[in-house]
Amino acid sequence: MIKAVFIDVDGTLGIKNEESLSYNLKIINKMRKQGHKVFLNTGRTVVFLPEQIDYEKNFDGAVLGNGSHIIINGKTVFSEFMDKDFLLKSFEVCLKNNLQMSYEGDDNIIYRFDKDIWHENWIRIEDEAELKKYLETYKYRKITYKGVVDDCSEFEALSEKIKVEPMGMYDGKPVAAGEIIIKNTGKDMGIKRVSDVLGIKKEDTIAIGDSMNDYHMLEFAGIGVAVGNAEQKIKDIADIITDDCNKCGVGKALEKIFGGI
Repeated sequence: MIKAVFIDVDGTLGIKNEESLSYNLKIINKMRKQGHKVFLNTGRTVVFLPEQIDYEKNFDGAVLGNGSHIIINGKTVFSEFMDKDFLLKSFEVCLKNNLQMSYEGDDNIIYRFDKDIWHENWIRIEDEAELKKYLETYKYRKITYKGVVDDCSEFEALSEKIKVEPMGMYDGKPVAAGEIIIKNTGKDMGIKRVSDVLGIKKEDTIAIGDSMNDYHMLEFAGIGVAVGNAEQKIKDIADIITDDCNKCGVGKALEKIFGGI
């Protein structure tokens, strides 16, 4: 029975530990040789994927930008961008609420943070005029914000097409970071769309993650796996808890599920 595996990147795949990442990729490619399908499932857009992953070589595709961009075997099968009007209005709300923000697309990421970000294709903007300039040429799939949003209604009033999701919770309150994404997208919807294209049943899907923006995909998948460093709320809904992301957690979980591969 062919299964489809969906793996988060940050805090899950072990990209900051060369030994762990190498082991995980080795196991992933063993699975792929057996006919199983393995996908990245990340909030990152394609422009911000870590080079050391080489997703075109080591994966069958990717669910990117929190489900707003889906690639299977090098072909885009789903793509959604945010409305330009909403992006402009959201900038005003972010400024009003003293939020730092990044607008994330396929060509670049434009941001307004307190400090410079030294990544290729990250461009700092200071005001609405600069934002308008980039919106004339480029499209953006999601917004990531830093700062606490206690009331999402200001953003939601700007568009019926978006939803606001904190990246975590602490004592029941939103942490100081979150994402604004297109309503019909998400990591869980990414799994569904890929599965529909490939003809794979929901019970034959596996999701591996660590943080609250992985919650819905672990809840949706046939098997949900939390790495050892995952937030407690992720562990609470997981079917399997594996080792830390920097201790080959992904590879060990897959070996356990697939019987040693």
